[in-house]
Amino acid sequence: MPRGVPMAWMESLYEHAPTFVDSGRGARFRDVDGHEYLDLYIGDMSGFCGHAPPPVVQAVTDRMSRGNHFLLAGEDAIVVSEHLAERYRLPQWQYTHAATISNTEIIRIAREATGREIVLVFDGKYHGLVDVTLTVLEGDAVVPEALGVPRWVPGASRIVAFNDVPALTAALESRDVAVVITEPVMTSAGIINPDPGFHEALRALTRETGTLLAIDETHSLVGTWGGGTYIPDSPLPLSSTYNSSTDLALRTTLDLGLDISFSAGVVSPSDSLYLRCQTFQGWAVWRTSGADPENMVMIGLYDRVNPESCIEGFCGDASYELKPQCFTSKRAACFDYSTPDTVRFFDDEVYNGFDYYYAVTSFDYGSTALTTPANSSQTMVFSPRWDGDTESPFSGGGNRTPFQVNMILAASVASDETVDGSIYVFPNPLRLGEGIRGYEGEKVVFSNLPDNSRIQIFTPAGDKVIELEPELQVGPNIHWITRNSEGEELAAGVFLYKVTAPQREDFWGKLIIIR
Repeated sequence: MPRGVPMAWMESLYEHAPTFVDSGRGARFRDVDGHEYLDLYIGDMSGFCGHAPPPVVQAVTDRMSRGNHFLLAGEDAIVVSEHLAERYRLPQWQYTHAATISNTEIIRIAREATGREIVLVFDGKYHGLVDVTLTVLEGDAVVPEALGVPRWVPGASRIVAFNDVPALTAALESRDVAVVITEPVMTSAGIINPDPGFHEALRALTRETGTLLAIDETHSLVGTWGGGTYIPDSPLPLSSTYNSSTDLALRTTLDLGLDISFSAGVVSPSDSLYLRCQTFQGWAVWRTSGADPENMVMIGLYDRVNPESCIEGFCGDASYELKPQCFTSKRAACFDYSTPDTVRFFDDEVYNGFDYYYAVTSFDYGSTALTTPANSSQTMVFSPRWDGDTESPFSGGGNRTPFQVNMILAASVASDETVDGSIYVFPNPLRLGEGIRGYEGEKVVFSNLPDNSRIQIFTPAGDKVIELEPELQVGPNIHWITRNSEGEELAAGVFLYKVTAPQREDFWGKLIIIR
């Protein structure tokens, strides 16, 4: 081995003779002479779990016992890809055996996608042994960083200072750069944190100039943009505290536009911040009448902390039982999950022929971990139900949707029995400005009628108002504009109706009109 080491740089990296390692565990390793070291380098930042962690050793041992090198896919790749997609919210993943190969492939993809050749890096970078990134600045000139780098490479490489937005703007202005490769935090020339707003400017400039952006996290791993550094008394967008996506728009959506801040003296610039995030606590269903769309009332609440354990049965078939000390007023049992990928809510407090508005929102009490059936009196926050919903602290268009209850049967009943044994009229009561769309406050429908039904309408005193002939029947229904036989609009009040049909006994019912 040249210089006595498997890789030549191992002899020149430190100002002492090469160290030969015997073993390591946790944060320490031991050389062949028995000296023990605290390892602050952790395998060029790749050993962040420490040396020989037992779960990893067990998993690797198991894999090796079953073979490990096939040049074919295995199911482990599916598991890892699904986990990475969930953690980082990026849908597609490919794998290489070294960071150099990853960056090589990224550059090739970028050149193919853009039709450009130049790669831009930041001064003090390290992106592996890729020819086009093995360049440095000498004055204003880009020159090879290592022996054997082709003479054409400096012409395909552009270098600017990290955090220098004007220089970056000038370097991208010619629109000939295929890709910018950068670490989120520079780690090969000391630790250089990005200035506030630098990554946002970088993303905006690359988009504006049609340049691809590659984030090389080989050293920084999942380090946040800004490294978690916080300036006291300054607002800190939650989108700046994590790097689950390089897409600023997506990160802004994920954090709901919220900021956090600390008073002077609470934290220092060198403190590390850890945010414990949670998803929302559950879903709420809201309803209001068609005539009053902004006065919505919560009619259902599914709390993920206390779901099925508080419910027996489903309220849609009236067989459910709410247990003591649960959210008895929240109607969690009215949510039906029996259909895959579908959630249904059962509402038994509506009237046929009436218009309603419905909305579904997420909700939270602010701290899921602290909410139990015994202390659920905390103030609830929920997503907007419509655009401009002043009762929600969040922005958004909501999903308030108009809905008309229309339970007209599809076919007539040609027997002495109706479908459910009962004729009915809807909407009942008939209210001014509400009911069948286009005929609000005017039309009712008699439904579930046997064939050849005749309907007579009477006042409570027994005076006939009108007679509806069988010729008016369409299927199981007769529609009636609520006027008498003279064409006059009926006043508010209670009216009786009588249905006669050859197949069954006379049926009497009641209709209420509210003006």
